[in-house]
Amino acid sequence: MIDRLIDRMLRAAQLQVDLYHEIAADPGARLQALASVAVVAAAAGIGGGLRVAQGDFWVGVIGLLLGVLGYAAGWALFTTVAYYLSTRLLALAPELPTTRERILTYTGFAQAPAVASFFAFFPLVGLPLQLLIFGWVGVAAAQALAEAFHAGSSTAAKVAAPAVLAHLLAYFALLQLSVPITRLVT
Repeated sequence: MIDRLIDRMLRAAQLQVDLYHEIAADPGARLQALASVAVVAAAAGIGGGLRVAQGDFWVGVIGLLLGVLGYAAGWALFTTVAYYLSTRLLALAPELPTTRERILTYTGFAQAPAVASFFAFFPLVGLPLQLLIFGWVGVAAAQALAEAFHAGSSTAAKVAAPAVLAHLLAYFALLQLSVPITRLVT
């Protein structure tokens, strides 16, 4: 199970389109997609928490927690925005009854590149690295959405771009609360 999850995360990060054909036929893929998001959220929480800590232990601890929460909440916001844009505004795939589930499963794997957010704690390169990673996630998400809805890449990019932006803003907003919250509780 773990080997298969790692393999699928690597393939999603490598932008291998055949992955999405495979998971479409696998009823257990949704749980693996959620596990992928959990792994990525942990990595993003560690990297982001260490980046905002700047030597302060408690800021780091709260940053870790808010980083994990921020990434997971950002992904939830991402899927909501993607669902709304794809089904309401662009009316993609009206014949697919499991639109929300497809978005959750396909984009869960598309988050895989963000495991590299673990390295965001490096001074001077941490923030640019995370922005680059979010761009990579955006490309992976556009590919995943194109496959989920059998849509063209430009249409999928129109859905993925605002969804990734919402995800990015939610993650960074919660992460930046680390210092003020630490000051309140210590």
